[in-house]
Amino acid sequence: QLLAFGGFYDETLEFLRVERVQIVASVSPQNALGRHSLSGRFTAAVRTLFVADPSADELRAVAGRCLRRSLAATSARGHDPAFAGAALAAGADRLASSMVRVWSEVRERFQASEHRHYVFSPRDVVQWAAGLESYSTADGGVLGAVAYEGRRLFRDKLVSADERMSFDGVLSSGLREEWGALPSSTRLYSAAAPVLLGLAVPDSDQQGTVPGSRMWPQLHSIARADFETAAKR
Repeated sequence: QLLAFGGFYDETLEFLRVERVQIVASVSPQNALGRHSLSGRFTAAVRTLFVADPSADELRAVAGRCLRRSLAATSARGHDPAFAGAALAAGADRLASSMVRVWSEVRERFQASEHRHYVFSPRDVVQWAAGLESYSTADGGVLGAVAYEGRRLFRDKLVSADERMSFDGVLSSGLREEWGALPSSTRLYSAAAPVLLGLAVPDSDQQGTVPGSRMWPQLHSIARADFETAAKR
């Protein structure tokens, strides 16, 4: 009705006209979980634009820009020499390459034909990069936060133990190729970590540390054993 007649009927069957409104939407492939085919009647009435996935170079550039912002925020809360000061831009670009490499392997290895929710898009890389702004890197470093966020974003979607083990190998090789090491997987990140460990909550958890940064409690590193012990109290 909106497209064909420029309005719609409300609950009292009165026709309400809508003018100077554009509806712009993006859709996922119809084989994705919860998706259905669009009717030909609908698609004939709209303009359709197909946007291909960005190339690896383009995705690295986008991820690098996002990482610069996120790492500028995290560096104010924890020192990591690989991303400090003038090294930030180069470190962000290297990290973007690692993240895109991991994402590409995940997308190739885990297909929607196996499980319909295995849908991985370039948006996941941007979400991965942006999510790092939530972390304090004082204990686990930037790579620790990257690995943990990657596990939560990708690994937690996987159904079987074998697939999760396969992802661990993908993440390990993807980070080791560029950085030569993989952070320990025995550490967790939690906003409650300072409280659980009996520490004072840092001031940076109460206010933004860089202009425009997100204002919510930061995620702090805590050993899995310490977390489990504190949770049982």
